[in-house]
Amino acid sequence: KNTDDENSNDCNLYYDLEWLAVLRKTHGWTSPNNAKIQDPDISAIQISEEDLKNVQNRLSDYYKLHRDDDDINNQDDVTQIPTNFTMTLQPHGAIGSDVKVNGGRMIGNPQTDTLLEILGLNHIITTPYIFVGGDERTSHITDTQVR
Repeated sequence: KNTDDENSNDCNLYYDLEWLAVLRKTHGWTSPNNAKIQDPDISAIQISEEDLKNVQNRLSDYYKLHRDDDDINNQDDVTQIPTNFTMTLQPHGAIGSDVKVNGGRMIGNPQTDTLLEILGLNHIITTPYIFVGGDERTSHITDTQVR
């Protein structure tokens, strides 16, 4: 986030609208296959004001829908990344970190799910978050968002 105040006490993280627009336009270039593919023509990607507005509107719509969530309800700037970080696995070396969670299969990440949901993108090389714990709760991402 650009700021004119060098002494700003803002310790928040912010999405970059242009980078999110690039992700939306290039997401289809991601492949789950380990095959040689021709590099895409990056000169074909142009980010317009409309693309930036689209991303801004997607963020705004998401936050309007989730404004009562604890990590979002005080946000004035839709580019501010929510403080909804979730530890999905034990840190390396911690007690229990050597246990294979979910049978060793990927369990995903809720922040990735949220970002893909906001951008209207599918999982390609990532997987939806599956809560591994006392209950059988799974991700809020629908089957149509999973490839």
